[in-house]
Amino acid sequence: MKNILLLCAASLFLAGCVGGVVCRAKTKTFVKPTLEDSRSSEGVHKTPDHQKPPTYSSTWVKTNWGEPSEIHRGRGDGEEVWIYEFTPLVVGAVPCVILPIPLIVPNGKESVALTFRNGRVISARQRTGAASAATYGFMFGPCGPSGFGHQVF
Repeated sequence: MKNILLLCAASLFLAGCVGGVVCRAKTKTFVKPTLEDSRSSEGVHKTPDHQKPPTYSSTWVKTNWGEPSEIHRGRGDGEEVWIYEFTPLVVGAVPCVILPIPLIVPNGKESVALTFRNGRVISARQRTGAASAATYGFMFGPCGPSGFGHQVF
């Protein structure tokens, strides 16, 4: 009985968890997108295949999304690109061995760039943050070692 109690007490010091998170920028481009009614970094979507793409005018966008952070001339005739910026974006990794160790750096901001041709939205480019994580825990107990893992993408 004394040995089992000693083993249980020792197992508390032999448990642990390791893991990490990888932060990255994710960019998606949409042709003839669907826009939400209010400004959001996640407010741009692919129009479902069975639906006719909606038409958004520059007036509609200004009314619903407000003034853009920047406006640039587009590549073609009559093209403009309106850029809406949102929260800061970070990239890097956060390994965790007992305590998290942030190894991340700023990488601009989340943004949505709407391309207009003759006053109508023709495409959108969405830049947002994405993260993947994995953990693995282990412990030694009276019944032997055991482990468990988890991944999120």
